[in-house]
Amino acid sequence: ALGPGTGLGSAVIVPCGTRWQVFASEGGHISFAPQTARQQAIAEQISQRFGHCSAERLASGMGIEAIYRAIQAIDGGEPVLTTAEAIARAGMNGDRVGREVLEHMTDALGNVAGDLALATGTRGGVYLGGGVIPTLGAAFDWQRLRRAFLAKGRFGAYLAPVPMIAINHPSAALLGLSAYLQANG
Repeated sequence: ALGPGTGLGSAVIVPCGTRWQVFASEGGHISFAPQTARQQAIAEQISQRFGHCSAERLASGMGIEAIYRAIQAIDGGEPVLTTAEAIARAGMNGDRVGREVLEHMTDALGNVAGDLALATGTRGGVYLGGGVIPTLGAAFDWQRLRRAFLAKGRFGAYLAPVPMIAINHPSAALLGLSAYLQANG
């Protein structure tokens, strides 16, 4: 499970008998692995700014802001938008830089989702929660996400049958907490 929101939450969910066991992780803090020269330049800008370029620094709301600032620095532009919401809205409205930001954020999310699925041997699915995807709504590019998820060389075939599922419940975190409390009262 991944939750791209203000950060990038992650957990592994494993069936244990008739119940499910959730193992929280810090998967959002794994190092981002650039796939293109442009992504490498963005990662270098982010590393210079923060000392490390984690997956969360790209694949989240804070990632939208960090990618935007990195692109502006690389291209010699002046950052005029200051929030992830404003940057995303600009991208959804056809702004070139905003659109590029959303593409890189989506690629980064697919990339880290594929890495974590391989690292954990996921077969049952990658569940995506958090606030970024619902906020983008129909503008979220699921096909782009899937391409980045499967871009794992010879292991793309291993990931091909693994579904990617949006968590659409409006209070998923509270629902999960309620289930946890009921089970562990």
